Amino acid sequence: MVDIVYKGQNLTGEYASILNGFIHSFMMICTLVFSVGLIDLRKNTKK
Repeated sequence: MVDIVYKGQNLTGEYASILNGFIHSFMMICTLVFSVGLIDLRKNTKK
């Protein structure tokens, strides 16, 4: 996928920043799913 977006450019120095962006977005999605699960668990235990 990186080859499609940045075709014809040298990404030797940019790989770490691309990987960091991917890791941060993955962590944000996981945190959101975890917090939604906690809220759902809390709502179900109060009943």
